[in-house]
Amino acid sequence: MSKFLMLMVSFAVIIGVVGVINQYRLGDVGSSVFAQEHDDDGGGHCCDAPPPDEGPPPDDGSHDEPPPGDDFSKEAFDSGQTFEYLPDGSGLALFEGIVIDPSKDFDALRAAGLLGENDPAVTGQGNPTDAVAGYFEGGKFSPDVGGFFKEGDGGEFHFDFESGDVPPEGGFNPGAFSKDFFSETFKPGEFQGDFGEFFNSGAFGKGELDTLFSPGDFKPEDFGSLFKAEEFNPGDFGKFAAVGEDFVDFGDHFEEFFGERGDEAKAATAFFAGFNPGDFREFDKEALLGQVHDLDYQGFKELDKDTVFGLFNEGLAGEKFDLKGEQWAGAFSKFDVQEIKGFDQGFIEDAVHDFSKEDFLGIPDDQAFALFESTFFGKSGIGPGGPPVDFNPEDFAGKLDDFGDQLGGFMGAFGQEHYEHMGTDLVFAMMGKVDFTAPDFDKSVFSGEDVGHAFAAMDFDDIQGLGDKVFEAIGRFESGDISKWDPEAAFNVFNSGDFDQVKGLGQIGGLVGAMGNEFMAQVDDDKLLALFEGFNFGSQEFETREAGLDGKDIAGLMGNMDRDHLNALGGQGIIDAMQRVGKLEDLGVMGGDAAFDVFAVVGLADLKDLDQFEGLVANFRAEQIQEFGDQFGDILKNVDFKTNGAVLGEFSFDALDGLFGAGLFGAGDLETPDVLADLANSVGGDQIFHLHPDKLQELVVNVNPNDFTKFSPTALSGMFAGMDQDQIAGFDFEKMRAVIEAAEANFLGGFGRFDGIAGGDTAFDLLANAQGFDNALEGFSGGAVDFFGRNLFGN
Repeated sequence: MSKFLMLMVSFAVIIGVVGVINQYRLGDVGSSVFAQEHDDDGGGHCCDAPPPDEGPPPDDGSHDEPPPGDDFSKEAFDSGQTFEYLPDGSGLALFEGIVIDPSKDFDALRAAGLLGENDPAVTGQGNPTDAVAGYFEGGKFSPDVGGFFKEGDGGEFHFDFESGDVPPEGGFNPGAFSKDFFSETFKPGEFQGDFGEFFNSGAFGKGELDTLFSPGDFKPEDFGSLFKAEEFNPGDFGKFAAVGEDFVDFGDHFEEFFGERGDEAKAATAFFAGFNPGDFREFDKEALLGQVHDLDYQGFKELDKDTVFGLFNEGLAGEKFDLKGEQWAGAFSKFDVQEIKGFDQGFIEDAVHDFSKEDFLGIPDDQAFALFESTFFGKSGIGPGGPPVDFNPEDFAGKLDDFGDQLGGFMGAFGQEHYEHMGTDLVFAMMGKVDFTAPDFDKSVFSGEDVGHAFAAMDFDDIQGLGDKVFEAIGRFESGDISKWDPEAAFNVFNSGDFDQVKGLGQIGGLVGAMGNEFMAQVDDDKLLALFEGFNFGSQEFETREAGLDGKDIAGLMGNMDRDHLNALGGQGIIDAMQRVGKLEDLGVMGGDAAFDVFAVVGLADLKDLDQFEGLVANFRAEQIQEFGDQFGDILKNVDFKTNGAVLGEFSFDALDGLFGAGLFGAGDLETPDVLADLANSVGGDQIFHLHPDKLQELVVNVNPNDFTKFSPTALSGMFAGMDQDQIAGFDFEKMRAVIEAAEANFLGGFGRFDGIAGGDTAFDLLANAQGFDNALEGFSGGAVDFFGRNLFGN
């Protein structure tokens, strides 16, 4: 019996170690791979393993050339590849001759340091099934990708083989996602850079993406590295074109720059293509100038940088060019900043006078700012943080009048950093000259985002000093444009005028949405209540996107009001607002106290059937749980852990913490027998072991042996990893056998299945150190010994 007890102790804490590995039982894959004699072929591929997959090699994430060999041949393995899928459609694979579930195991193996140089992500022989969130550069995958992915305990995404949406053999290759897949699975507004390098630019033909998404909703950079500026062709995505290293939406002006080219423009482009720097000196200037007049924007863009610079600086220096603005834009887009600053100020001023506002769309922002500095300040330039020491406000005001036709173009071309470089005084003077009410005001040139950059560079006094011009500016744009503003700038604008005037803005939702929770918390409760009531969340006309609000903003409005103001809203008003929140996570900005107040105002009966119920409950922490008292059991009975358990992890941890030890009430007070399993599974194995060992012990004591099957192997792993040896040894035989079966383990003749848990030093470590490795494994046989000996400990 003592030998069995030792085995139980070893098992229970091995869960904490083995938790880094997830293995299917012997019956899942046929005869035991682990118990085979490893007659290695030199590449880690066991001779008795299932035959190699005949499909294409896994995608390596680089999308350049496939791995050596056109299949999973010996040559491919000799080149370093030690990973292949099994051909049985199970989704399992061989790695170093060991059967694994790649959708789960690679992250766990990597975290445990067991892959080393054989890490597929390091060797370049991995696959998208290798924990897609961490494998591909460029960020996590969006959860909107049909049924292909499911979210793991750590927020990562894995292929979900159980969903039936099994990826093609060998995994996804660039372009494997079709247009139909895109249009049917992605939610507008939530796809920004999620795919990193998953696609290459050849996966989509010219113009295909703009048939799927509105160019007003997406920019090429939202698609991660799918588009690179130097490889991006105008028109590949709506009206966007690459200008320098940025993507610019040319909107209604697209045809002016990228329309059909005349024969003269094509001929002039070909004419200059053969020139080298220095060739212009001996060429007839009149003929040269005639060719320049025939060039268009695209022509200048296609010429070599040194050719364009030599043309202006040598071949036609001192000449009167009389070019159109879009031609100048093409030329200046080829110069770097220092080259522009090196030109004579008179030459720059003459050129800028030929610009219309929209012509600035074709110039990179740094070059546009260099033109501005040269035009208004000559070689002395600006700042940083303000004008030069010899600045004359009257002269500057005169320049603003002189270049009034170009002012909006300049300001639309600047980036946020350029506004900050100028400082509040210069920006204030420029904003004062812009006529936002003019019929020809072009918001595609001086956009809502640009106006937000300007306000962000100004202090509150200057914003307030603009008076009604602030509201004239806001009135030109949509709420969605305003919602992208800097939060502090939006807060300053919000406070710059009379509240009734601000509250009545048609774009007030965008302004509130831009402020965010941090600055919303600084708004008086009475004003928050007035704003809340003004949105009329229960009306059919209200749309969060058009209003500029998202779920976090709505939750923030409620979360920053006290109980009295929530009472003034009434239960139905709160319910109407909550039903506008699409993501449960968004309700997390409310905090526990506000969520508790919402419960007090509305009541469990009216909240429990809302789709957002679990998002509200997720806010509760120990102090709120204690305040609920006996009602807490009723709340737990109405929580849908199966559907929304992922968002409830912290709440569930505090709930378990309060249930045991010197807790609020005992587990026996709960009428729902599944609630302990639901709470534990929601916490997950990677967090539950942080509970105090005594509480973990009490949790196990309160579970009947037959109910352990309701716990996930991950949760069980964490529970036992958090207890010490003496606690585990105190459990009776029936309970331990039930735990072993629930964890899908059979150490006496095979191996177990455990999901990821790393609990630091485990009792198995202590046992192995104290008694020796062989003694720690005493009683294990067959595949278990081979598995632990060869793989877990590297022997």
